[in-house]
Amino acid sequence: MTKESMSTSMTFIRPGIVAGSFALLLASGCQLPATDTADGKPITIGTSSVLAGLDPAGVYDAGSWAVFTNIYQNLLTFEPGSPAPTPDAAESCAFTSAALTTYRCELRDGLTFSNGNPLTATAVEHSFERILRIRDPLGPGPLFANLLSVDARGSLVTFHLASADATWPSKIATGAGAIVDPAEFPADRLREEKAHRGRDPMSSPPTRPRSPSR
Repeated sequence: MTKESMSTSMTFIRPGIVAGSFALLLASGCQLPATDTADGKPITIGTSSVLAGLDPAGVYDAGSWAVFTNIYQNLLTFEPGSPAPTPDAAESCAFTSAALTTYRCELRDGLTFSNGNPLTATAVEHSFERILRIRDPLGPGPLFANLLSVDARGSLVTFHLASADATWPSKIATGAGAIVDPAEFPADRLREEKAHRGRDPMSSPPTRPRSPSR
């Protein structure tokens, strides 16, 4: 089997989506449409792209990011057909001044990971800091080269940038900005996926990844 012939599938349960089985062209940016129906049945997502991994700190490729858009939450996300990011886990985000060096987001209330742990501003801070700390050669660190620091206070997350960057909202809406559970993803190393094989990656919404297959 070659990498080109491999595919990955997973199931997840997300309120507000009609349940069923769908094959999605994730690499082309397709996302699942929300509806008013929720019956709790799993949805299957498939992609023919190579999935390099499930830890956002260790991958920087379109195949993995296409899956991330359906298993992790970001502060911001790209809605289908829209070139500008919109709030996802965040209630709102904005630069705090015309200098474009400080960007602040306020999180929505009541968010949780699939294991029930709260998705908080501290979890967002952890998610970005571990990328900078781990500096995996295959990770998205170069995308955040302009990030000096990130801090959390209450429901607020503030990014401090070295220089003006009007594209910062778009950067954190990519797979690099996926929010992970601090209890499951170590601060100083990548999550050992072999040890967690068959388990949910503690995403939001809940997921169950399956091994690559033809």
